[in-house]
Amino acid sequence: MWRSTVFIALLGFFLVAATKPNVVKRNTKIPESLQKLKGLGIIGGKTTTIQKHPYEAAVLYSGGFLCAGTILNKNYVMTLTSCVYGESASSFSVRVGSSSSDAGGKVYKVKKVIQNPSFDSYSLSYDVALLKLSKPLKFGKTVKKINLASKALAKRSKVVLSGWGNESSKNGNPFKELTVAIVDRSTCNSSYSPYGYPIDASMSCAYTSNEGPCYGDFGDPIVAQNKVYGMFSWCFNCADDSFPGVYADVPASYNWIKKTMKG
Repeated sequence: MWRSTVFIALLGFFLVAATKPNVVKRNTKIPESLQKLKGLGIIGGKTTTIQKHPYEAAVLYSGGFLCAGTILNKNYVMTLTSCVYGESASSFSVRVGSSSSDAGGKVYKVKKVIQNPSFDSYSLSYDVALLKLSKPLKFGKTVKKINLASKALAKRSKVVLSGWGNESSKNGNPFKELTVAIVDRSTCNSSYSPYGYPIDASMSCAYTSNEGPCYGDFGDPIVAQNKVYGMFSWCFNCADDSFPGVYADVPASYNWIKKTMKG
């Protein structure tokens, strides 16, 4: 059985051109130790606090940090399907209300994992999943919901990326944020499609020069005007000016998310 992925698959491949970009995406197996992936977080940016991003949750697998999640209401946290693919709900929990992914706040068990039925494990199309919690969250200054974006932003619009990554730190993975700009899908596709990785309607792209998400940032949300527009899903290399970061597009899955949370 394929298992959900958290470690990085560095897939070098030969192309007609001499370039061999590394694909930063998930494989389909959870590693023996989640703690092996160190020094792999947002490149650039600055440290931040949960008070500035109270909608963000740390998705845990067997108690260890796995991916970022986004609080949608008291009962549901959104993350990537590629983070939870093929795994039982009992393997997961979420930490909320803490600037650390490893301590503090409060941990809630996951009752049910709901994967987008349109998800494709190779292309990572529709890479969106919902975690239904075993009991409702208690909202406060460090735990709040965020609204879902129903429409895409215009190109060059600024959004804020935030997350823990898997960087070495005495107090766990540092919580960081970075402002990035939306890249239109056709431009993004022209960067990736020559290598056999087309950008489809379920994906969006964002970029800033010499900075960006990296291994360990999977699920990091991009937010503007108290709405979540996407979650970091994959890219080529890290902080490479030739390749924008690719995000699971929230507006593309908006109807499925709303319908599922009502069920």
